[in-house]
Amino acid sequence: QAYLKAWQRAYTLNQEDSYRDFLKLKPDSPLRVQAINALFKVVQTTGDMEKYQKFMEEFPDAVESIEALLKLQELAFEQAKQANDPLVFDAFVITFPGAKQVPQAIELAFQAEQQTLEKEKGNHDQHEYMARRVFNEARVAEKEKNTLLSSRQYRLLSLDIFRDTK
Repeated sequence: QAYLKAWQRAYTLNQEDSYRDFLKLKPDSPLRVQAINALFKVVQTTGDMEKYQKFMEEFPDAVESIEALLKLQELAFEQAKQANDPLVFDAFVITFPGAKQVPQAIELAFQAEQQTLEKEKGNHDQHEYMARRVFNEARVAEKEKNTLLSSRQYRLLSLDIFRDTK
């Protein structure tokens, strides 16, 4: 009876800590699945990336962990888009290689770097310097086995501003 009252109290409070406390009482309880699901719903209301991460670490075998991972990927991708920095997009791709947003992140990284180059463009001599810099970055990335960066840099070299460069 005390156990059922504890569940009732946790359910009534509907707070993250109350569900976690309940789960500690009897980890192999028949109500475990319901408590994990209720806890996940509370985590969802926060939209906090760290809470999703913590949930996945605590309950890796729970069905809700898949949903937590998908939400975590979504939130991280939104942060990367706000930063609009190629290195942030690369970090997203490396952190979440199986995310559905990976192709879009790779393309957005290319576009962000392309915009940066277009802001720098000036006369033909500057194009030559920029092309050499991009090529050197590609070679260094290649040696470091950073295929994301190297492929992006080589792709940038095909832009129109570099058409007449050596």
